[in-house]
Amino acid sequence: MNIAYTTGRGWRLAIMGFGVLAASQIGAAPEAAAQDKVTFVYAVPAVAQNLDPAMWEGDPGRWTKWEQRSNLADYDYAKVEGNGCNDLASIGDIKLDLAESFELSADGLHYTIRLREAKSPYGNVLSAEDVKWSFDRHRELSGVSRNMYFTQAKYRQQDTIEIVDERTVRLHLERPTSMDVPIHTISAFALKIYDSTEARKHATAEDPWAKNWMAGNTADYGPWMVERFDPGNEVVYVPNPNYTGERGNIERLVIRGIPESSTRMQLLQAGEIDFTTRLTFDEFQSLQGAPDVVVETCLSPNRDTLMMQLGDPRFADVRVRQAVSHAIDREALVNAIYRGFATPSKTSLPVGYGAPSSGTTFTHDPAAARRLLAEAGHPNGFEASMLMHSSRPGPHAEQLAVTLQAQLQQVGLNWTIEVAPSAADFNTRFQQGRYEAIVYLDPPAVADPLYTLVNYNASTAAQNTHKYKSDEYDALVTELATVLETGAARDAIVGKIDAVIMGTMPMIYLVDRNYIHAFRSNVSGFVNAPNGELPGHLLSKE
Repeated sequence: MNIAYTTGRGWRLAIMGFGVLAASQIGAAPEAAAQDKVTFVYAVPAVAQNLDPAMWEGDPGRWTKWEQRSNLADYDYAKVEGNGCNDLASIGDIKLDLAESFELSADGLHYTIRLREAKSPYGNVLSAEDVKWSFDRHRELSGVSRNMYFTQAKYRQQDTIEIVDERTVRLHLERPTSMDVPIHTISAFALKIYDSTEARKHATAEDPWAKNWMAGNTADYGPWMVERFDPGNEVVYVPNPNYTGERGNIERLVIRGIPESSTRMQLLQAGEIDFTTRLTFDEFQSLQGAPDVVVETCLSPNRDTLMMQLGDPRFADVRVRQAVSHAIDREALVNAIYRGFATPSKTSLPVGYGAPSSGTTFTHDPAAARRLLAEAGHPNGFEASMLMHSSRPGPHAEQLAVTLQAQLQQVGLNWTIEVAPSAADFNTRFQQGRYEAIVYLDPPAVADPLYTLVNYNASTAAQNTHKYKSDEYDALVTELATVLETGAARDAIVGKIDAVIMGTMPMIYLVDRNYIHAFRSNVSGFVNAPNGELPGHLLSKE
């Protein structure tokens, strides 16, 4: 059995001989563009409190930690139309990075991974021991990583990884899935490869994984190393002098937390920052055509959602969830809030995937909503709380919550809006399932139907804090994972899953979002990553 890339898009599984995935050519690093350091300032709503990717902190962690990279695999943006803006990079556009080859065994029960030559900023050479230590560390410390290993992919629970020789490891499987390699593009909070030689110098008997040191330091094989870290406010990355991969001319990458979107917009216009994200839609719209500013609107797999706690007997009744969906006028949401940067959600998967559906679409039907509520024993509706915070889905969260509140009131659902005091509190309450309803965002880290379908609604998924459970859904998603080739067989299963979602309404999909990136016109090398994060190492600045 041989797993390899097709000449087009997507994985294929061939029942003939062995094959090895060869790493893409690694480009040489350019010479310094100028004697003074070229500084790039990326302004985000919040910076993480901790630099360790194993410590999940929600979106602040994504913005802060994704730049560290140090992945076994990455995306080949040269293969994707418009540098990923017009066509999302998918699992068929993956190239190997720290891995030189990634070979599936004939019996489909393990991958043999050969490592390429790489050095950390400390001069240590990438080794099989690094990969095993990193895997074991993530498994021990990170629920997100465990979700990737054992829910998205299906690695073997026991004795998952073994060292073959100094540059080779073996990953054991329960069964091969189409997520086995793609999850290794996610270094921000799941699968980063550390320089274990350096990290272990800072471990103690009480802290065997060097958590205290890793909270404010980096030790890896990616393009950057940390120069300075002010938790919650700013992190400054400088180049790993031993990194030989592709990169632009940025010599200091500053990620700065600026909570107010209006301030970030003004600083971008003034040239005080170079790149920003999560502005309001009005602000993005006002920047279009502004001097020396570029606003890129790109495809995205992201959707704004309304999730309900199905551990609550009211929301456990599918008729209530269907009523909520019918009460929402998605077209009105798009027109009133999103300023053309989104489209109404129609089916179970985002429009950017171009995925098949069962033929049923979400409809705005207040009469049906009232009828369903009455059938569920709530003829006069009921009161509930709706948790929100501007960190997710973004600065428009309050406007979205207020608009949803007004629409739900039309069918007798009188929901109060509860504003979380901080992004950290909001993330903690979501992770613990401490909400009745929550305005949220589904941002897949891998832009693929399987990843999206597993991420929140599979019964074993870490993000399934709303407690959705459907045996039929789980069985279909398990079946989908075993189809490694894109095409009719995969599409047929996706259509069946859509029918289950439309019938059981695990959450309410509101709008399909675009990625919107605003940056100065002297910035080049921009690519639209399928996870929405900024590959700062590829950028240059005049």
